[in-house]
Amino acid sequence: MISRATFSRSWRFFRSAKGSFALTVGALACGVALVAAIELVEKAVFRAFAETIDTAAGRAALQVTMEGEGLFPEEMKSLVDRVPGVEFSVAVLTGTAVTVDGPPELLTLHAFDILDEKALRVYGAGEGRVLEDALEFLNTAEAIIVTRAFAERRGLEHDQEIRLDTPTGRHAFRIGGIWEAAGIARAYGGNLIVQDILQAQEMFGRPGMIDRIDVVVDRGADPEEVAERLRKVLPSGLVVETPEQRKANLHAALRSMHLILRAVGLLALAAAFLIAFHRVGAGAGRRRSLT
Repeated sequence: MISRATFSRSWRFFRSAKGSFALTVGALACGVALVAAIELVEKAVFRAFAETIDTAAGRAALQVTMEGEGLFPEEMKSLVDRVPGVEFSVAVLTGTAVTVDGPPELLTLHAFDILDEKALRVYGAGEGRVLEDALEFLNTAEAIIVTRAFAERRGLEHDQEIRLDTPTGRHAFRIGGIWEAAGIARAYGGNLIVQDILQAQEMFGRPGMIDRIDVVVDRGADPEEVAERLRKVLPSGLVVETPEQRKANLHAALRSMHLILRAVGLLALAAAFLIAFHRVGAGAGRRRSLT
């Protein structure tokens, strides 16, 4: 049982070292919180990217990309379409743009053949759901489709203009359609613009080039077998993979980053323990001097 004198000395010591005690507890708490936060952030980031990959791929079972995420000629689509087991394919061009008016927001471009109803269904849009006038849309070089979430956030409506900074400079785009909250419109937090691929190739300075082909395979066909056939006919440098493989590659990259962040967190936790050990040692010496 603690004597009254011992308790009194301990209490006096605690009162005289409240600041040191608070710093010690704070250092330990920050170290533990950093390690826990790294674990939570890594899982959240992977889930977000995986959902984006799934949503952007739509119904496509396979994707053809250039090794190193480069561009390649749009003519490769005709080679893909001739491979047995391929139902149809969609040539895709992606890019980025930044809003000029109001708070700057980074937008992701997703361009494909807007008049291709099959392509629209791949990315989760029904007939007549996006465009009010397809012919007018194609005749306007600066026409784009925005998501419902982005339009509501910015107070935009059909036929309004929005200025964007693109790789070829600043342009005024006209909103030719609004994509409802379905399919690809759910990707990137709604920060997505859709444009016809021919218009996008000109506006974004990439004439005749694409960076992805989304491939829908025939019902009953084995995607892996179709992928092997594609690899045999496509030139070297083009990679054929499934969205699941892309997620696996992403997961591997995130694991490497996670190990680095975990090491940093553990170093911070070790530093917190050293601080605590030093404060406890200093406090014990001070307590002996008081007695």
